[in-house]
Amino acid sequence: MTSSAAHQHIQRESRFVFWVGRVLACMALAVILAGVARHVRAQAGSDQLFVPDSILASQEVDTFASTPEASLESDPLMSGQAQGEWRITIHEAAVVNGPVVLLGEIAEPLGEYPADLWAELAGTPLWESPALGERPMSITGIRLAAALHHYMNEYADICLTPDSVTLQRGGTLYTESELAAMAARAINQNLAGWAAQGAEAELREYQVPSHIFVADATSSLEVELSNDVEAGRNSFKYLEIGIDGEVQRRVSGSVFVDIWVQVPAAEHPLNRGDTLTVADVTFVRKNLAYLRDDIWDGTGGPFRVRSSVGEGQPIYESHLEILPVVQEGDTVTLVWQGQNIFLSVPAEALADGGAGETITVRNLQSDQEVLARVKDSQTVEVF
Repeated sequence: MTSSAAHQHIQRESRFVFWVGRVLACMALAVILAGVARHVRAQAGSDQLFVPDSILASQEVDTFASTPEASLESDPLMSGQAQGEWRITIHEAAVVNGPVVLLGEIAEPLGEYPADLWAELAGTPLWESPALGERPMSITGIRLAAALHHYMNEYADICLTPDSVTLQRGGTLYTESELAAMAARAINQNLAGWAAQGAEAELREYQVPSHIFVADATSSLEVELSNDVEAGRNSFKYLEIGIDGEVQRRVSGSVFVDIWVQVPAAEHPLNRGDTLTVADVTFVRKNLAYLRDDIWDGTGGPFRVRSSVGEGQPIYESHLEILPVVQEGDTVTLVWQGQNIFLSVPAEALADGGAGETITVRNLQSDQEVLARVKDSQTVEVF
């Protein structure tokens, strides 16, 4: 072989070794990255409580906490005959206390359940708890179902599972019903003034979180109202208060408040221009949440109807106006007082007017129109 051919052969072998090395390096890097990904998922870095894929694919590999020494199927307490008509409901959120989540921490029995069997099942270890002091973590419904089947065998079939479960290690959990009860207490205290007036209040259509976690025993949860409670939808906030008295977090909520009161209403149809009298008014029970304007409180006057009101309909402030001292079309006495002379003639009011107001009147003798000041219901004076 010539020296030139040998040189070319060596170059080809060098390139081959170089590319083989590159391929092996890439394969090693892929293996390392896959291991890092598995570690990150196991540490729940994305706030998703990790249930290994092996549980989803097969129940032969146990990567959770150890199962009880005795098989659930072999325990006579856990035979299918002991199941009866009962179910196990898994909560959407729960506080766990130990390093491993126990079934009894995230579930409760429903129906006529065998107490001894539930006591046994409640102690079933499931998976590793989230770390103390970390944010709440969640597990999807699919992974939850796989874990339950892995550890509970046939008893997984009587479990009622939510779409997801959120867990926190330590601290306090406020459920949706507890949050609604907190809001109701705060709102009812604010409604005390209405109760003193004989009103009846009803709270409904709560819009509150499904749950709120509080970090630990040194923190508390309070309700802050945005404004004084009124009929209709009212907003408020849940405040997490730290040990130093500072607000750590705010969570919004709202509730619809019905306030039932007796309000003035038309005893019979009222027409525009009618003078309102006691005989025209009755009282009916109405929900202030559905009254469109400020209701008349039944005081003041005398009033005249500004716009028509149907029988039995509430009387709003906008329906009424102060009855004028002199009304358009009234016959009044027009007077003029000079230094040494006093004149008076009959006149017709061409406009409404209150005491002290200026209106136009027509002299019934001369048929001339003049401006006059209203003195009382029968007298106007030229000024």
